[in-house]
Amino acid sequence: HGHGGGGGGGRRANSEFADGGGRRERERGGDGDGNSVFVGNLSWTTDEDSLAEYMGRVGTVASVKIHLRHDGKSKGSALVEYTNPRHAANAIESLTETELDGRAIFIREDRGEGKDLTEAGYGRDRDHGHGGGGGGG
Repeated sequence: HGHGGGGGGGRRANSEFADGGGRRERERGGDGDGNSVFVGNLSWTTDEDSLAEYMGRVGTVASVKIHLRHDGKSKGSALVEYTNPRHAANAIESLTETELDGRAIFIREDRGEGKDLTEAGYGRDRDHGHGGGGGGG
């Protein structure tokens, strides 16, 4: 029975986490427009039209930009801008881990293209410097 209980707990923690994220997002609403979401794990067959149609189920899509590699193929990620931050939040809540063209896509708040990756990278390097020795033991 222990396992079953743990599973339930995990699921509950997840929804709490999502709610918390929403609250945090609202608090710092002034920072960025909040209208855009980042979509990842796209099938390379998904084009901007079909993505716009799919994302349009939860709100009004202002623009869709699929990120392309230098050879013109899809990178499997895109930026979708809604006309309203509420719609963007709906997309994150409703469409993450749903299936589009055979792939389970994920959606998160867009924090500005590129910036997010750089910050994460710096953070990781800094942690490494601090905890290098301790991590080994």
